[in-house]
Amino acid sequence: SLKNCGYWFEDAGESVKVSVPMGGVCPGELTKEAVAASFTRLGFKLEVHLSDGTHSLAMPELAYEIEPGRSCFKVREKTKKVLVYLHKTDVSKQWNKLAAV
Repeated sequence: SLKNCGYWFEDAGESVKVSVPMGGVCPGELTKEAVAASFTRLGFKLEVHLSDGTHSLAMPELAYEIEPGRSCFKVREKTKKVLVYLHKTDVSKQWNKLAAV
């Protein structure tokens, strides 16, 4: 699980950026091919496939709705970080929390 990896989020206007540091669970290279993400209107799931198994971060109940088709992720290979961009449905809403609960 990536819940204990020290991820954080920030409201970036039209989207919410979730930064997931992978250095603690990824001793080798981190490539885009090893990462997958799926999005729903109210959640997302990030999966990172490494030699020791699959590590995941699931947020099934976000604080607000997102647009799944416009949400995405990026892999920062040098810093071993995955950035998840959750595109807001209501861009005027300020996110001060990530999860609904």
